[in-house]
Amino acid sequence: MSERRSVREILVELKDTASYVVSLAYASLLSRDIELAREVIELENEVRDLRDDLFEAILLAARSARRRGEVRSLTTLLEVGYVSMQIANVAADIAKLAITGGPLPLYLVKALKEAEIVTGIATVSSRSKLVGRKISELFNPPVLSGCDILAIRRGRTWIFDYDADEVIEAGDQLLLKGTAKGVKEASAALGGEVVVQGPLGMVDVPVIRNILRRMKDTSESMIELAYTALIYDSIEIAREVIKLEEQMDRLYTQFEREVLRVAGADLASSLPPALRVAIASENIADAAASLAELVIDKVTAHPVLKLVFKEAEETAILARVRHGSYLDGKSITDSGVEEKSGMRVVAVKRGRRWAVNPPSNYVIRGGDLIVAVGMPEGAKVLLSMVEGRGSA
Repeated sequence: MSERRSVREILVELKDTASYVVSLAYASLLSRDIELAREVIELENEVRDLRDDLFEAILLAARSARRRGEVRSLTTLLEVGYVSMQIANVAADIAKLAITGGPLPLYLVKALKEAEIVTGIATVSSRSKLVGRKISELFNPPVLSGCDILAIRRGRTWIFDYDADEVIEAGDQLLLKGTAKGVKEASAALGGEVVVQGPLGMVDVPVIRNILRRMKDTSESMIELAYTALIYDSIEIAREVIKLEEQMDRLYTQFEREVLRVAGADLASSLPPALRVAIASENIADAAASLAELVIDKVTAHPVLKLVFKEAEETAILARVRHGSYLDGKSITDSGVEEKSGMRVVAVKRGRRWAVNPPSNYVIRGGDLIVAVGMPEGAKVLLSMVEGRGSA
């Protein structure tokens, strides 16, 4: 049995790992990197151990709970453990495709590269100005805007738990996660091109590509929105998550219909990876809906969850845009909100309508309610733009 830790410590690690493991899985699939894939499978096992530790700690806490409300709030912690395990299982299923090999369909690669959040591997050129810099120096102030470094490959070895004082060397390969623009700009700053390896199928089916992209984007946003609903006790956001689950069901049905419509010898061999990604997105959406149902059922989040979000590597904020603020009247692209803050705008509510995964040309207005996700230090920058204290 692992050394006993507090519920808060276990939850922080669970949330961070769940946020990390899916991106790592997609990176292993696109690059066909077996070492990355094996790390994902190892992380799945770690999440299972963490979940078991969490359940044991919650059972002990339940024995000392005196009120029914205290016991009910503990179910929110159980649900986070369950959701984290679901996400880790999904990631492992995707990573196994990298191990089994075979060509990836072109429409799947394009779908993953056109998504809201992408991964890429950039090679550090000896001419890059970032050679010799510490990782910590790249984010304060931000040099690699709009993306994060998930891992570093040096020689034949991947470094996953790198230290903030790790120094970048020429020839390093950095595994990046962020917006497409952020990953592209980071790659340029590093002096190397984003690497996509592995054999590709020649068949591109735009309709299926678009459905897969929408399923991936929607499911990942649903998880962030569900956590936000739980932390802010927002039934309104929780109901939006349930609506998105219904949308995901329709998308999956449309995916099946389009696959059957265009099925043929050329497409059949490329179906397993696409099916795996579609099912993965559907499973993540179901996990998000299970969190949202807690809020709709008026189960109050346990107080420790708010502490977890403050300490986790990624947090979510809910903020109202002040009239006349820096963001008022600017599009997401023109404001540079995502690059400057390092936070992604997941959804915007205007009046009674929600825009989930708003496009880059979406214009933010005073009075809009924004849900954004990213590193905690970026939250302060975003709030300054929302409240009118400057453009960061």
